[in-house]
Amino acid sequence: MKKYVGYMVAFVFGTYLWFVLLPMWFNYSFPTGGWDWLGFVGVVGGLFLSVWCLKKQQELSVVPCLDVDAYSTLDNNAQNKVFRIFNDTDGRIYNDGYIILRTPGKTEPDGFRKSANIKVTNKGLSTAFQVCVYLYDLKSVKGLASLDEIATTPIDDFYDKIDYKGYTYYEETGVDAEPVKNESGWLISPQYNLCANAGEFNLVFDFSKVTQKYHSILKFEFEDIYQKKYHQFLYLYFDKEECAALPISKLYSR
Repeated sequence: MKKYVGYMVAFVFGTYLWFVLLPMWFNYSFPTGGWDWLGFVGVVGGLFLSVWCLKKQQELSVVPCLDVDAYSTLDNNAQNKVFRIFNDTDGRIYNDGYIILRTPGKTEPDGFRKSANIKVTNKGLSTAFQVCVYLYDLKSVKGLASLDEIATTPIDDFYDKIDYKGYTYYEETGVDAEPVKNESGWLISPQYNLCANAGEFNLVFDFSKVTQKYHSILKFEFEDIYQKKYHQFLYLYFDKEECAALPISKLYSR
């Protein structure tokens, strides 16, 4: 918006210079087409404002925005269920991948203990394309001495104050297995397209195998129809016994 205001100020100054100041300085009337400077500014400014409003309306009409419910009850008939088991052993986090059920009538994987269901829908005005979910380790929050204070301390603009990094995890259980350090994020879901106000996918977690407490950030990345990229954050705490979340963040564009 500041850029457009700057253009308008420059245009008004240039018009005043051409219509008023230069003729006064040089005692010569420059071509004006019969316009006075105020009328010219009004007409051109009105056209500029109309074009800008149409452009903003077009931009807003294609902007998706995710709604994420971290406390939803899983419907056995829900669409697009993705099951994940979070597993750590001896201080190592293991990537067991995700499970998508394909057996008719089966509601969850064998031995799965449901700890949380995160339902993702699109409440924007257009389809959210290529929705991916990445998991990060929350390291700190500006203004807090400890991450445990998140549960008791109200924080304005919480997601603007977070510092996070990718988890280090293992793909194999062998003693000589090499850790995976992915600073671009740990992809924990398949990719989905979510239509506006229709469709959903559910991230169903089993935290029964963890031995520590985790302060995490889920990052939802997606695109609009013009391939403009967006993301939103969700804070997620979990341990073996419980989990908790904060509301989804505002929409960030990239």
